Amino acid sequence: MAVTVTYPGCGRRLNAQPTSLGKQIRCPACSTVFTCQPGSAVPVGDAPKPTQERRAQEAPPVAMPPVAAPVARANPADAFAFDEPQLPAGSKESPSTRVRPKSRPPTRKRSSASLWIGLAVLAGFILLCGIGGAGLLFFMLLRKPSIPDGDWTQFTTPDGECSVLMPGTPVLDNSALKGAKGNKYLLTRTKEDAFFTVAYVDLPTIGVGPSILTKGAVAERDALQKKVGGTATVEQDVSVLGYAGRELQIQATPPQRGVVMERLFLVPKGPTTRLYIVGTGGSIIEPGTGAAAKFFDSLAVKAAPAELAPVPAPPNPIAPPVTIPPIPPFPPIVPAPQPTPSAPKPDAVLTEAAKVDPFLTCAVDTDRKTAFFCGGSAFLKATSYPDFKVKGTYAIGGIAYRSALDAKGGKLYLAVADPKDLDQGALQAGWAPNRRVFATAKIHVYDVTGIATGEIAPGTKLKPSAVYTFGAKIEAILLSPDGSSLFYLDVTDPANVKVGHIETANGHTTGIQVENKTELLRMSPDGKKLYTAVSVNGHQYSPTLPLAGTFQVFDTVPFKLEKSFDLDVDPFDVAATDDGLLYVPGGSAQSTDLTVIDAKTASVTARWPGVTMQMSARLSPDGKRLYTSTTQGSPGRIYVYAVPDKPEGGKKELQTVYSDFMGYDFYPTPDGQYVLIRAGKVYKVKP
Repeated sequence: MAVTVTYPGCGRRLNAQPTSLGKQIRCPACSTVFTCQPGSAVPVGDAPKPTQERRAQEAPPVAMPPVAAPVARANPADAFAFDEPQLPAGSKESPSTRVRPKSRPPTRKRSSASLWIGLAVLAGFILLCGIGGAGLLFFMLLRKPSIPDGDWTQFTTPDGECSVLMPGTPVLDNSALKGAKGNKYLLTRTKEDAFFTVAYVDLPTIGVGPSILTKGAVAERDALQKKVGGTATVEQDVSVLGYAGRELQIQATPPQRGVVMERLFLVPKGPTTRLYIVGTGGSIIEPGTGAAAKFFDSLAVKAAPAELAPVPAPPNPIAPPVTIPPIPPFPPIVPAPQPTPSAPKPDAVLTEAAKVDPFLTCAVDTDRKTAFFCGGSAFLKATSYPDFKVKGTYAIGGIAYRSALDAKGGKLYLAVADPKDLDQGALQAGWAPNRRVFATAKIHVYDVTGIATGEIAPGTKLKPSAVYTFGAKIEAILLSPDGSSLFYLDVTDPANVKVGHIETANGHTTGIQVENKTELLRMSPDGKKLYTAVSVNGHQYSPTLPLAGTFQVFDTVPFKLEKSFDLDVDPFDVAATDDGLLYVPGGSAQSTDLTVIDAKTASVTARWPGVTMQMSARLSPDGKRLYTSTTQGSPGRIYVYAVPDKPEGGKKELQTVYSDFMGYDFYPTPDGQYVLIRAGKVYKVKP
């Protein structure tokens, strides 16, 4: 039978075995050794402070043997069990203030992938923390030198899983990982005032949910905003090499101090999933162009293996062999297929053929074999065609976001805006989903024949041969096939939208007011008709108002309004044929219709159901194929349809291409050989 003993030092009551009486034991509450004696509870009072003489008279503590490792046992190894003392009535002491026995093992923390991931990401896996001044010099310097092309070299992580172009060799800097299993490589360019970094951490696949990217991006955003004193201008889902990802852009204040860009994405690798974070920043960094484009576009990672063989468990040398009847094997678990832009089918219409820097607008001169691209800076880039090798970069009078090319006359018309007049968020996300970029702009005319022939040297600042100034926000510019007429859509005032007409020979300008809130202007391939469209009740994700649209038809020679008509269609875009058929993707209701309209009869010819809302539409130059592209969602998609003789028979889809975010505009080349998307990908068209 256990006996009760009381330790006079702390007043704890302890149950001890009879065999422990008279022996030295340790108090589990305060770890002090004393002689176990039976007795009742002793009133606890303030113990007298020991004097130096008393300390000398006290016996030294008895040394205790080291505690052995725990072994399986039937009875407790301790001589006694700890009883919590009863608190007096009215005591203010709370259980949280009680002292736990020091001999009690610490409470084991819950082990779970989600908890570990949360700690890894939210509690310190900040890509840029720890860089300090070395990586953020651009916040003190306001110059914008360029990085020489010869400094760029391919960096591959030691495990061979990731490679990317960097202007130098990065160094391993794992201070930001806080012990997580991964690596971070950092390169700083003091001269050009920029940094480049690649980091990754391996996470257990179990517990990695869709929210991990959002949580990680939020942590990165908050830390970066605090670090650089800026604001997030872009936070969006992206497809990185076909994998789900998230992009951040942090703009410092003022903007001249620089931009930080990051992309986070997940690559599944069987039992683990690798979270990559790649980033760059500096006063020279401009999203979608220059060093940023070269860095992000060169990124490559190894794909995950199709399946991983399980590792057999080692035999147990202690347990006796047991005969177990055979169990039929379960069918193998096959990962769900992930859409990627690679490995097209043999009969694919579009095949990825090249990459260029992301751009806002482009034009292709097939006769002179030159392509022109304008990105988020005041430069025009020229490449060869059709291999898209850079020929040179040329300064222009602002940021160009709309273009029209008179190939015969060698003139390039650009809607050019001052950077301060552009919405910076729209500019930086110009190739991102669902963004129509427009601004108060002038129309510049540049003679580009010398660029194609090489007579104008790269780096030259181009002077426009003509400038048209309207003080207007220009959404579209369209050139007639013979180059004699330029049309533009002025959306400065939603209650006074106008279609303008410029006679290019003499600069004479006229205009016609169109329906309020008109947002798009399209031309038939032969240049004889113009079409505008407006969504009467706006684009609705979950419609609560009727779908309604107003369409207007114009003759171009002479320039006049021919007709207006209303239909139960919410137009998001229009692709027009020479015979008056309009292919109109719907702007509302998630899964919606692509409506075929006969503009001659002002009636609906056919409705093709089951298409994504808010898609852009373009016809191939020969009119045999219809291309549509998503402006939202990840990954971006291009749908290729055969144009039927009778649209009433329904749509015939030829191919779905999974790609980067498409943006509002994409461009079939005039010869029909390629399709260019603003994210920077070039697709070859099968004849």
